[in-house]
Amino acid sequence: MILRKGLTGTASRTVADTDTALAVGSGSLPVCATPVLSAVMEAAAVDAVKGCLPSSATTVGISLTLRHTSPTTVGHTVTARAELIETEGRLLTFRITAEDEAGEVGCAEHVRCLIESAPFMEKAEKKYRK
Repeated sequence: MILRKGLTGTASRTVADTDTALAVGSGSLPVCATPVLSAVMEAAAVDAVKGCLPSSATTVGISLTLRHTSPTTVGHTVTARAELIETEGRLLTFRITAEDEAGEVGCAEHVRCLIESAPFMEKAEKKYRK
C-alpha cells in the first residue's frame, strides 16, 4: 500500500431535482445542495486512493471544511478534483476543488482516516448492543 502526496481523483454528478437544497432541506432554492456538493467532494477523495488500498481497508471521512462559492442549477454537472496533500500516520488530507460548466463552485480541505473495514464495522455495530 503506497499512499503518497500528489495522488488525485475525480467524481462528477449531474444535479437532479432530488439534489437541490429545496429537496434535501438545506435551503429553499432549487440549486445544488451543499450536502450534495460535499458528497461529490468526498467521492473524489475516495477515488484518489482507491487503487492503493488492500481489499480489507478503506478510508472514512473525519472532517471537511467546505466553501460553496457558486450555485449550480438542475441539469448541470458538478465535477470535483481531489489531491492528496498530506499523510500523517493513518490521516490523509486532501485539497478539493469543484466546478460546473461555468467555473468553480467550491473548494474544501478534507481529512480521511485509513481503517480496517471489519474491525471498524464490528465496533460500529457493538455500540448498539447492550
